[in-house]
Amino acid sequence: MDYSKKISLKINAGYSAIQGTYISSNAVAFGYIAVILQSKSFNNSQIGLTVALAAVFSIILPPIIAMFYDRHKNTALKYIVAFMIIFTIICYVFTVFINEPIALVMIAYILVLTAAFSSMPLLNALAMQFENIGISVNYGVARGIGSIGYAVFGYLTGLIIDEFGVKIIFPLYILLLIITVFFVLIFKKPDEDNTNNKDKDKEALVSGLSVSSEWKGFYTNPACVFFFFAMICITLNHGTLDTFQVSIVKSVGGTNSDYGVVMFVMAISEIPTMFLFKYLTKRFSYVQLLSTAFIFFIIKDVVLLIAPSVNIIIAAQVINVHWVCICRLRYITRI
Repeated sequence: MDYSKKISLKINAGYSAIQGTYISSNAVAFGYIAVILQSKSFNNSQIGLTVALAAVFSIILPPIIAMFYDRHKNTALKYIVAFMIIFTIICYVFTVFINEPIALVMIAYILVLTAAFSSMPLLNALAMQFENIGISVNYGVARGIGSIGYAVFGYLTGLIIDEFGVKIIFPLYILLLIITVFFVLIFKKPDEDNTNNKDKDKEALVSGLSVSSEWKGFYTNPACVFFFFAMICITLNHGTLDTFQVSIVKSVGGTNSDYGVVMFVMAISEIPTMFLFKYLTKRFSYVQLLSTAFIFFIIKDVVLLIAPSVNIIIAAQVINVHWVCICRLRYITRI
């Protein structure tokens, strides 16, 4: 199926805009989630429980959404994505006005985190539906744009919090999500660019998102069970580190501004891996990439464990190189 270069560039530009604004919003809200929840009188145990439950639910929810999509094939995926982000906004607005009881605040943030985390595989599925009908979408470049946004907004948010307080996060996060919804809604559906092949396009799209065969394979193949368990472990590891890394920075005398620098270096270090994403997936097997991902996670955790100063914590971010993206490759590209 032939598509003009102009259409391909337009789709890639639109997808990069979606990734850029959404990942930037993650830097604002979830990069500083520990700071936000501490301002709501959460202790570290309550923060950890909130993030852990959201991480687990965000692994379970995407397949459920995919099953819904299978049964409502006439619904454009971008509308489902927009609904999830709007739901995130509504829940987040609710958190602005409640500070107690802790249990209610915790439930609200679990809903926010679960909806936000679950939107990520849906955003990846937006790219996959075009890949399935012959349009190449450079996920690595789009995600690299997201890393740039994460770096910039992560650094700026740290400075803004020190200057104006934690409450500044709320309107900034909501604004970025609203912009993301706008980009999602104007993003084209796969069949809009080739009306002569609508049936074929839709068949490819549905087969790309169908989860019935994957769930059947999950139950019949023990390797899938171990892989699923490994993904839960790595998600919890990554979520815990992202949540409490600000506490690690403060434990060695750092500030929110210092943590902003940590986030900037971490995100910038991801960019080479992102832009080389397609090359790496062709050059190395998934087993090699996954194994490397786990090794880098362990190394970074150990360095952060023994880090005596903010400078060492900043240096440890270079290890990041965003192997987590490759680690999730097989999981996130098919919800």
